[in-house]
Amino acid sequence: MKRLAGKTALITGGARGMGQDFAGACVREGARVAIAGIDYAKYEGKAPGRKMQELAQAVPYGRMGRAEDLTGMAVFPAPDEAKHVAAQTYIVDGGQWMS
Repeated sequence: MKRLAGKTALITGGARGMGQDFAGACVREGARVAIAGIDYAKYEGKAPGRKMQELAQAVPYGRMGRAEDLTGMAVFPAPDEAKHVAAQTYIVDGGQWMS
């Protein structure tokens, strides 16, 4: 049985990139998925590629996270087997932390 069978997920930013991959992971686990996407990206006046390079340099793991690094955590809290998990923050960031 798929872990998200009978559940519905709303994925914001799901039109492309990681949001799209998160939506796909939820669908593969049996969820009905609604996708909402709008571009809020701001790059501080830098080219998008340049901003990403700067961010990647600060990640101890050595690279920016890819969707496949994150989809497991996106699905983890949704099935009934995680129903007793409440009010947690899971940081999936390759060792990078922000304050």
